[in-house]
Amino acid sequence: PDAAFIDDGPRGFRYTVEETLLALNSSHVVPMVDELVWTRSVDFAWYAAALEKLSPRGSVQLRLGENLSLFSTLLRKFGDRFIVSSSPKLLMYDSSLTCMSFCDDDGTVHLNDFWTVTSLDAALFRRSVLLEQYFMFNFSHPGNLEAAWYQFKGALSKHHLMPRVSLTVNLESPPVRDDRLEDVSIPDSVVAACEAYLNGHRMDTDKLSGVQFKEAHVHTNVPDVVVA
Repeated sequence: PDAAFIDDGPRGFRYTVEETLLALNSSHVVPMVDELVWTRSVDFAWYAAALEKLSPRGSVQLRLGENLSLFSTLLRKFGDRFIVSSSPKLLMYDSSLTCMSFCDDDGTVHLNDFWTVTSLDAALFRRSVLLEQYFMFNFSHPGNLEAAWYQFKGALSKHHLMPRVSLTVNLESPPVRDDRLEDVSIPDSVVAACEAYLNGHRMDTDKLSGVQFKEAHVHTNVPDVVVA
């Protein structure tokens, strides 16, 4: 899909986000950051319908799946307390187990992506639920939106959905990072990347298509940029 740049304008980032969400006609929204790459095609309407049926105040965490190494760790540790129900295409799980980080039996500390449901990493929400959440707290840029949003996780259902196989991966490579942190200047590389996008260049992600990554966030080389 193509993308449109929206100017924050004089009223700032929060106003722009809420104004954009209010103006949409869609029933569901998928907040996501720029370093996410889709590794499979997605039927958003199907997942939205499943969410409405199974956990309307929850979400569909499209970045999660059985292929992630942490899934096996949590399943071994919590069993059916972790996976509440399952179907051929979808799993419902309890996001309230442990916390954002937890220590495994062997002393390994894990960043728990299955706990972090209020993130900007491709979770499908009912639009009205998302607006309700965003009206609860102040934020001025994407970084503190996500940080503040963690505190309101309890207002959501603890039961969330995920596909059997994750549909996105987060590329944690410097060339795709932006200035989501406050008071950080935009690197020249990001400016150049935005200018290249506006000039018709697109990232070649074909090599990532169909890959079942073991982690939701990976350090990998960004594919070469190609002209569309």
